[in-house]
Amino acid sequence: MIFRCSVILTIMLSSARPALAQTYDVGAGLGISSSGVIELRATAYETCTVVSAVPDVTTVDLALSSAQRLGEITYICNSVAGFSRRIASENGGALVRGSDRIPYRFAHGGASPLAFAPTELTSPVTTTVAPFGAITVGETAPVSVFMPGSITGLLAGAYEDTVTVEITAQ
Repeated sequence: MIFRCSVILTIMLSSARPALAQTYDVGAGLGISSSGVIELRATAYETCTVVSAVPDVTTVDLALSSAQRLGEITYICNSVAGFSRRIASENGGALVRGSDRIPYRFAHGGASPLAFAPTELTSPVTTTVAPFGAITVGETAPVSVFMPGSITGLLAGAYEDTVTVEITAQ
């Protein structure tokens, strides 16, 4: 997290001094004093980032219907209003090869404002996440896919999709 700080210093000095023409006795305890005031101000600028620990290309097993963990995503956001998160599939929640489609479900673990059960990504999943303490230093959560579990009738070849996770400060 990056904090940029601007500091404004205001220094006020005062001194109780006798007029120049006066003489005084140092031993008489005249109580000469001075004081200073320093006023500090700093601004923490809003920062929201998402960091993926999911490999750029992740291979999944088409014949496995249980959860296949892809990796982890870390959210860092210091916005006092939280953030909105959008998770979208380039191919509407399906691995695609030409005109062949293999639908899958996407799941997100972690703290309750981040987590959701296995969901088809036929349209983007948008969530509003209220601010909470852990998110300002980084909240990490796993992401998984659930495949249909059958390869019967599939043509050989590479099936692909791209999932994008983006956050925007509120």
